[in-house]
Amino acid sequence: MIAEQALTAAEIAVWNRRLLMNVEPLLRAFADTRIVLLKGAAYLAIFYKLYERRLGDVDILVDRETSMKMHDWLIDSGWRWDVDP
Repeated sequence: MIAEQALTAAEIAVWNRRLLMNVEPLLRAFADTRIVLLKGAAYLAIFYKLYERRLGDVDILVDRETSMKMHDWLIDSGWRWDVDP
């Protein structure tokens, strides 16, 4: 991965847009659920322009019951967990 300092604003915007586009189906599927964006995604939504901060992931907070349903939805949708060695 290219160091963040080497990325242009346009590259950061494309990176963030792709990441958010991957998360959008999940948010749509659970649109009737209270979902709280945490950390970088929250800052991006409130304070930053799309190109000002590169996201590495999207952290969300949901209640326990929703988390189990969301887990099942993610697996059914083809998502997989990669564990670093």
